[in-house]
Amino acid sequence: MRASDPPARSSRRRAGLPFESSEGGRSPRRAACLSRACALSLALAWTTPLEAQTQRADPGWLRQWTDVRGDLQSSDPSTRLRAIERLGASPEARSRHALVDAVRDATSEAPASAPQGRGANRDASGDAASETAELNPSERARIRLALARALAQHSDHLEVRRALVRLMTAAADGLEPHDDMALHTAALALALSGAPDALRALGRALWQGESLARASHRALLGHPPAQIEPVLRTAPADAALALLAELGDQRADEHLREVVRNGPPAQAAAAAWALFRLGTLETQEVARHWWKHSADASQRFVATRILVEAGDPLGTQALSAQLTELPQDPRRRRTLLELAAAQPDAGWEAGLLRLARAALASSAARRPTAEDELVFLALAKLDRSPSLRLLLRGLDGPAAPVVAGALARADGPQGSALLAQTLDEPSRRRWALRILGVRLARGSADAQRGPFEAATTKLLQQSKGAGANADADRAAAAWAVAVAQPERAAELLSTADPVVLRALGRQSWREPLAAAATARLTRTSPPSPQRQRGAKGSGENETADGAEESALLSALLAPEAAARVPTQRLEALLSPPARVSTREGPATLVELLVARVPARGDEGEEPLHRVRRWLGSPHVATRIAAARGLAAANTPGAIALLGDTLAWDPEPAVRRAAAWALVQRPEPSGRRWLEVAARLDPDPVVRDLARLRSSASPGTPRTRTRDALLWLHGEEGPVQLFTASGETLWLFPDPDGFVGVHGPLAKPWDLRRLPVANPAARGEAPPVP
Repeated sequence: MRASDPPARSSRRRAGLPFESSEGGRSPRRAACLSRACALSLALAWTTPLEAQTQRADPGWLRQWTDVRGDLQSSDPSTRLRAIERLGASPEARSRHALVDAVRDATSEAPASAPQGRGANRDASGDAASETAELNPSERARIRLALARALAQHSDHLEVRRALVRLMTAAADGLEPHDDMALHTAALALALSGAPDALRALGRALWQGESLARASHRALLGHPPAQIEPVLRTAPADAALALLAELGDQRADEHLREVVRNGPPAQAAAAAWALFRLGTLETQEVARHWWKHSADASQRFVATRILVEAGDPLGTQALSAQLTELPQDPRRRRTLLELAAAQPDAGWEAGLLRLARAALASSAARRPTAEDELVFLALAKLDRSPSLRLLLRGLDGPAAPVVAGALARADGPQGSALLAQTLDEPSRRRWALRILGVRLARGSADAQRGPFEAATTKLLQQSKGAGANADADRAAAAWAVAVAQPERAAELLSTADPVVLRALGRQSWREPLAAAATARLTRTSPPSPQRQRGAKGSGENETADGAEESALLSALLAPEAAARVPTQRLEALLSPPARVSTREGPATLVELLVARVPARGDEGEEPLHRVRRWLGSPHVATRIAAARGLAAANTPGAIALLGDTLAWDPEPAVRRAAAWALVQRPEPSGRRWLEVAARLDPDPVVRDLARLRSSASPGTPRTRTRDALLWLHGEEGPVQLFTASGETLWLFPDPDGFVGVHGPLAKPWDLRRLPVANPAARGEAPPVP
């Protein structure tokens, strides 16, 4: 090689000449081919599999990637779930593509072909050997739910959004609880992306079956779109109008006006109602015009609704005419009756009286309906003599419980005075006592406090052996006193009368009854087996101890009162010999015992072992109680248990309890579960609770409402009441089958009747359902 060669090459490059090798070098054609090959190799570096890119740089990462891909096809569901979570947390494009491929496997009819995890034989290319991995429907549903959550992190990519649509379609056909969660999670992820194609897909889903339409509607409400036009272009007109009415989006104003002007009558009516909810004042004039000139039933119904709620003078005439001939549509009938009950007006008394007489006349042949109750409530709120006298006559018949419930929810001096006059009538005094008790608690019947106290004192002094009617009278008086005069009721807790104790127990969750009830629970020992056998042998089928331990358990819901009960006593209450033995025990006790779980177990015992069993219970009440108890448990494993419950429990009430408990915990490690739930949980209450993580403190009070009233009759056994804030009350009926609770309890409620033979006589706490 000559020394002059390098300068020659340099000079040629500076002159712009094509690269030419020195003597013995490459030809120009060969050099051009090599240049193209280099360019092609650089291009392939961006498109070849991640294994090929990382094999030379990091063989350990290649093995890890291969393991994850193999785990996605594992026959072990837990292994698949872990792989999906790892891929969802990775920002790599290959992870995203692997998840999209997994969606095809999870939504196909045939079972996925898969290796048996990381130990499977692999060929030279790194792919796993195929084996059939049969998964049952429940496991496939859980995998679809995990995929929906993982793909939500990558929803800004088109192929991911298409995979989410496929997940929605597959989950809508499933019958497992996790399928419903996967359906709503995928819909929420699409709505959260805000992409026009995702919004168009959700709009098209409103045309599909009930489950797809419901999931799409709720997702668009949960994450309102920044652009409403893609939804309007693909959604059916009726569904789009209903969505706009609930969204309350001012951007839909022009679209709604156009529908009112030129749409069919039914759609124009729906658009007018949506505009009214947006605060558009012109809708009142439209409603007046429709009421006077339109013959369409939907337009006249919406016109009535707008006029009444706007306080228009024509609204009284319109609602009165509608009540005279109620429409056939049950939803419209209920709406009209709710309007009459919400805004009392003497103008529609005649129509309500006609409906009330028909309901009372037919109550002997059928049970009163929800519409009948609304009619009675509207009449009671009028507080006018003709209406009240008709309702009071209804207290003698089979419709008495519904009539009494309506009178208890209404206020007014005339009604309270007439109720006080009926306290001396044996056939009506129980209902009159209960109604007056609720009215006194609300402060609307103070003028009748004297007659009320005299009547309750007289009835409570009746002896226990005076008969069934006397027992029912004492129970009614005790419950009315507990509602209206809790301080006086606390003194009655010293009684040994189980009928009175069960009536007081329904209100024992409120102070000062709670303090007195827990003090009695702490003092009293469970009845011994010998005493129980002796009671049975003597024909005595109830004891004071058994009655109080079951009826007064609701007192433990008061935190200050429950804190004074020793843990040893709670353990004794969990399964005393007098009570029907259960595996879990009453939910109230479960919550308290979980909250007192020690940080360390004795002699190597796992302190959370029993908590895990309660969280896996088939009984919803037990799972709710265990989750709520973990809010205050002094153990490091509580966060993981709550996070797992929030992620996978199919019951919304249980996830609400888990979200509430995580918000109360001070550890920051619980936020990652709350952040996912705040965006993707199917239940809007759970999403709202999860969003509190930045502002809530461990002392956040339970969510409650004012003056809630539960009124049941004809009950033969105990009833369990679950509130929206996770509280569980055990309610034992009076001898006449009455069950009532009054106070600040969060709605909605879930009621469950417990299958126990003759529990009211025994005073036993039955199994948790």
